Amino acid sequence: MAKSNDVKTNSFTKTNTILQDSVYRLVVSFYILGAGVNRKSKHELESFLKQYNNVKPEVFRWGREGEVDYCFMLDEMTLTQQADFVNKVCNLFCETDLINIFENKECVHKR
Repeated sequence: MAKSNDVKTNSFTKTNTILQDSVYRLVVSFYILGAGVNRKSKHELESFLKQYNNVKPEVFRWGREGEVDYCFMLDEMTLTQQADFVNKVCNLFCETDLINIFENKECVHKR
């Protein structure tokens, strides 16, 4: 399956491309449709990240009702570890409402 930067997908393609500084390996974006963000999934992501002490996402809050982007460079990981991390995040959240997941994309709400 080809990788897409604009659509959620259940599988990600490993990449050996050197990315620009403004492009993140993974972006997890919590958005709303009038009733706030999916707080349960946000807590699940934060709990999941506790397993990865060396992974520190940049967090950008951008809305009035809790909208937030978690932007991961993942430079501290090998390409294989990055792919594993991205697949685990996707398995947890790709089918979840009010979350967009992008690979190799700029963090739109970065200030």
